[in-house]
Amino acid sequence: MSIYTYRVFDEVARQGSFIRAADQLHVTPSAVSHTIANLEEEMGFPLFIRDRKGVKITAEGKIMMQHIRDLIRCDDLLQQEAAGIMGLSKGNIIVGGFSSVTLEWIPDIVDSFHSKYPGITVKVLQGGYRDVTKWLSEGSVDIAFATETITLPEDVSRQTLFVEPMLCIVPEGTFNRQKKSVALSEIANMSFILPEQGNEGEVPAIFCKYDFRPAYEYLIESDDSIIALVAKGLGISILPQLAVNNTNNRISKLMLDPPEYRAIQLAVPHSEYMTPAARAFYNEVTDFTGKKEREMQPDEIKAKKKKIRAEAVQQARELDETYVSDSNQKISENIMSLEEYKTASVIFCFISMPFEIDTRAIVCSALKSGKRVCVPKCSREEPGIMDCFEIRSYDDLEPGRWGIPEPKNSCWAIAPSEIDFAVIPCSTCSHAGSRLGFGGGYYDRYLEYAEFASALICREQIMREDIPEDEHDIRFKTVVTEKKIYRL
Repeated sequence: MSIYTYRVFDEVARQGSFIRAADQLHVTPSAVSHTIANLEEEMGFPLFIRDRKGVKITAEGKIMMQHIRDLIRCDDLLQQEAAGIMGLSKGNIIVGGFSSVTLEWIPDIVDSFHSKYPGITVKVLQGGYRDVTKWLSEGSVDIAFATETITLPEDVSRQTLFVEPMLCIVPEGTFNRQKKSVALSEIANMSFILPEQGNEGEVPAIFCKYDFRPAYEYLIESDDSIIALVAKGLGISILPQLAVNNTNNRISKLMLDPPEYRAIQLAVPHSEYMTPAARAFYNEVTDFTGKKEREMQPDEIKAKKKKIRAEAVQQARELDETYVSDSNQKISENIMSLEEYKTASVIFCFISMPFEIDTRAIVCSALKSGKRVCVPKCSREEPGIMDCFEIRSYDDLEPGRWGIPEPKNSCWAIAPSEIDFAVIPCSTCSHAGSRLGFGGGYYDRYLEYAEFASALICREQIMREDIPEDEHDIRFKTVVTEKKIYRL
């Protein structure tokens, strides 16, 4: 059986019709029918059920479909790797997404991508959340835009690209123009026009979170249709910012109070088989969304950081005790295995709060091995400023600001230039080295001009990939978790 035969099978399965598959493949319907008949004869069982409405894949066909698509993906990878030797000059990509992304982002992304790789064909599939789940589960797409609320198979890798606020949209004039946000309690008695997302969308998740049961008359999948109905005064709705950015309809947009967000993700089935063309498109998307993040207003970044920080701290407090103990030990071992730690004479290390990673083993081991250890102390006179002081044992500590143990006044100050290696805390961080602190800005200011080596430590279970960054944020080149040491 040739790879062409498999591609014919795949297209018929996608289209549900010999005629539509023939149009896509630029062959006659009889050629498609003949190819499928030969394939069924070779396999010894029917792959499709034919009727007047078209064709429907059989149970046996569904089993074979996964294997056939794996073969097609491997062939694409082979062809593109070969093409890549001479430069990325040809290839095919199928991208799936939901309406707000395909309308607002895809045109710019594809335009930029084609300017770099004119020989690569990009096919875009648009659907709802359930369509995206189906495409990724079946391997029908190379890449798809998803959201954090969508449940996907374990073999689908995902990365958060962008976090946007969920907005309440109401007919113009419903509230005073100066009103910028609205609580669910204020709209509890209003009629809703709800997006049809099943149980995995952001709106059902918000309602579930606050045990909110709205009255609604319409359940609609199209964002544009929802906006049009709201503009006509037929109800209110909740939609992500991207869906309502460029509407000319007569509606008002309000933040929810407390704010809620949608995390847009990029998902890849079988990422180990990602073709060079798909990898290039993946990079194009992340470059595009990275630019979008940089264009965010300071207040938006601050609000997102505040929300993520609160969620991370709460998650840290609720971690299983056995996991906390085991991860404390493994992270300490990983830190002490670093060459930077081994060769350092002066170590900077924070003293942990109850819900943070316990650094006692690191501090005690450093002291025992003859290293000098300094720990931070926050200034009471200057907010956001901290200095470091040398300790010889935990007896040199006393309760300080916010109850965090700090070095006593009798301890000697250590200049940043004396430090060789530092262990840095966070409320959460990303695998790419983005750090989110606790909101005081102490470490950002202290590390701004630091020249010593450092490692950011975090538990895998509270890491986030959706941390927004501004011009003052520092990316770390070494991230240490209980799982591994990430060198970036």
